[in-house]
Amino acid sequence: MNRSGFSLLEVLTAVAIAGIIAGLGTVSFVGWRAKHEIDNEIRQAYVDLMNVRMMAVGKNMAHFVSLGANQMRVYQDSNGNGTLNTASDGILCLWDKPTAQVADGLCPNSQSTSVKNFPRPVRWGGDSTIRFDSRGLSAGDQTVCIDYSLTPQTSPSYDCVDLSRTRVSVGKLADPLGACNSANCQTKK
Repeated sequence: MNRSGFSLLEVLTAVAIAGIIAGLGTVSFVGWRAKHEIDNEIRQAYVDLMNVRMMAVGKNMAHFVSLGANQMRVYQDSNGNGTLNTASDGILCLWDKPTAQVADGLCPNSQSTSVKNFPRPVRWGGDSTIRFDSRGLSAGDQTVCIDYSLTPQTSPSYDCVDLSRTRVSVGKLADPLGACNSANCQTKK
């Protein structure tokens, strides 16, 4: 007798194999996505720092990046004394306000915000204030790092920004769980 079709055992085997393959693909995709999100976050931090540096040169005035708990703010040295004074220095509204975020009372435009929030924890080596003088030079060596210790299997291409007096460079931490400093941040050439 000739029967057409598949037995229950054959169908279950095929479903099990497809489930295993789909599971492996999901794990791989999640790691890939986290890697690219971290790369994007550090590249955006680099772009923000370079923009502030160029604003300092363009306005011929010192600018400050104040790093807080997973966020940054930018000030211009309105009083011209070369040090950050949050009460008298002008805060800048540089970023578009996310849709879900409440309007920033410090910004005249309800579509912009004075705070850049980082999706992942951020660490920095050095002072929590980065200063660019009117020539675009940084006050000293500082490093900004994305902390992804909760997902250590992720290995992003970039996870730190290193600032020296004359350069702002993106790099990769030699030891992701180590210190956030220039010795650990290997800059990309």
